[in-house]
Amino acid sequence: MNDFFKRNCAFLSGVTLVLVAMIIALCVVPKAQLHLALNAYHTPFLDGFFRIYTQFVQWPVYLLMLLPLFVHRPAWTALFAAAEIASVFVIQILKHIFNMPRPLTYFTSLKDSHPDLFEAWQQTLVEGVNLHSWHSFPSGHTATFFIFFAVCALLYSHHNYPHKQLVGILYLVLALLGGYSRIYLSQHFLLDVCVGMAEATLMSCIIFILFQHKNIKGLRS
Repeated sequence: MNDFFKRNCAFLSGVTLVLVAMIIALCVVPKAQLHLALNAYHTPFLDGFFRIYTQFVQWPVYLLMLLPLFVHRPAWTALFAAAEIASVFVIQILKHIFNMPRPLTYFTSLKDSHPDLFEAWQQTLVEGVNLHSWHSFPSGHTATFFIFFAVCALLYSHHNYPHKQLVGILYLVLALLGGYSRIYLSQHFLLDVCVGMAEATLMSCIIFILFQHKNIKGLRS
């Protein structure tokens, strides 16, 4: 276990630090103001980038999960699949238990009581994005981003490849961009992203350790 944390120090430490910062922000700043603060800066480039990047966790990421099959690494694809299935199961249970409003529903409800917040939120909307209304908590897209990149980081650190910690940080940044895209596009609040990130990282680690413990053939090159 100590070796596991040592190999994945950068990725796991980074996740922990980001989660702590998120929790502090959630405790200090009101929900609406926090969402607007995180969503304050928009440019045409960022609008286009995040609209495209957030779609990565639909069919493209599942194609990438299948790629190991073509280089005779079925255990890697099995690891991706097991982590994704377990994570989706938990996420969907939470979504249906809490059924919390998304930014569209939340800010629309403030239209009469806090028109300034409603108007400020409208200024952050990205043209062409189809906003959803419910099942906001937690963010399934964020969870899938973190499942994919966490498993990539864990697999990379499991082998004798160079620059393990730098690669771990790179994977963390890519996952965080996916989580932030959900806030930028006003599909989720920070709390949704925070829980999706934590759940997916924890699930990835648990599944990976189980694969190691069972000594699944082909996990290591």
